Amino acid sequence: MKRAFALALVILFPVALTSFVWLEVIRGVVSRAIDGSGHFAIGQIYDQSIFPDTFGWTNAYFGGMPFPNFYPPLFFWLVSLLHHTGLFSFGAAFKLVVGVPLIIMPLAFWPSRISSQARVYTSRLGRRSHARRFIHSVRSSSQIPD
Repeated sequence: MKRAFALALVILFPVALTSFVWLEVIRGVVSRAIDGSGHFAIGQIYDQSIFPDTFGWTNAYFGGMPFPNFYPPLFFWLVSLLHHTGLFSFGAAFKLVVGVPLIIMPLAFWPSRISSQARVYTSRLGRRSHARRFIHSVRSSSQIPD
């Protein structure tokens, strides 16, 4: 129970601290990212003209271009997949694919944090015991008073 509470706290605390940002995302406020509106636009073009293929040609942007050549296609493909299921609008699918990884990220780092703390703790224990053995051997082999 204690671990579940800590896990819930790790997930919900950052979301609560940034609730104003999440409310803007839910309400559909215009993207404030430097290239967010460009990703939204090319995502719509990808959704309408290329999906379900992974790579293709769009007739947008000054006579057309191959897409996605420079960005990994998984983001655009997932947005299009969610949209084509009919469960989500394009905007909602875009927000889900952007937002869900940010919320799940603490879960991904939680196990690595626990294992790294365990390694540090055991290495400290190891150093202490080696130091004690060394001090004990030096004291016993020489004439150093206790």
